[in-house]
Amino acid sequence: MDLARALALLGMVLFHTVYDLALFGLIDPLTPRLAHWRLLSIITAGSFLLISGISLTLSHGSGIRWGPFWRRFCKISAAALAITVATWLYAPGQFVYFGILHAIAASSLLALLFLRAPIWTTLSAALVVLTAPQLWGAVHTQTWLMWLGFHTAPRAAMDYEPMLPWAGWCLLGVALARMHPLSKTPPAPGWTRPALWAGRHSLIIYLIHQPVLLGLIGLWAHLSA
Repeated sequence: MDLARALALLGMVLFHTVYDLALFGLIDPLTPRLAHWRLLSIITAGSFLLISGISLTLSHGSGIRWGPFWRRFCKISAAALAITVATWLYAPGQFVYFGILHAIAASSLLALLFLRAPIWTTLSAALVVLTAPQLWGAVHTQTWLMWLGFHTAPRAAMDYEPMLPWAGWCLLGVALARMHPLSKTPPAPGWTRPALWAGRHSLIIYLIHQPVLLGLIGLWAHLSA
């Protein structure tokens, strides 16, 4: 799981590097919107939510340990709030009101309902959530429902991962972990230790990587001007 988180972190840093280069005008501003970069961003976000569902099942599948669960939930929620405040100060017109951390926190609450449910029920729920935005068809304009995904033209944001469809990846992770328990997975080789360390500290890396990238790329842009 730590290696999987490290790979997701790598995809995140790579995409945000391209995004920041475009932001400072060092590459074509439309580059992050190209199909392959957009695909990378979708795979990366989906991976984080998939991993969260798997981890939740490994930790609480045999019985919810409420103390550790609420500590993790509060930590992720506090980090999500910090992202909202920081982006509102940095770019109030595009601040993150429901990004990947918000989605992980909210999805973990939803996933609790499926930890002991039949696997087919969880898979069905995951499929419904993943496909709902393509199926509902109607235009919803209630801005207070944007965090759920009930909006065809959501408010601009630097990161926007609504519950529909993204919570579906978390539910899919719950189902996969129950279908194939990872407790029997052999230990990772020693050369992967840096990646394992990154995977174990994924939240702090998530929080600091953009300020670091923005600082370095901003300095590069200034020196290149």
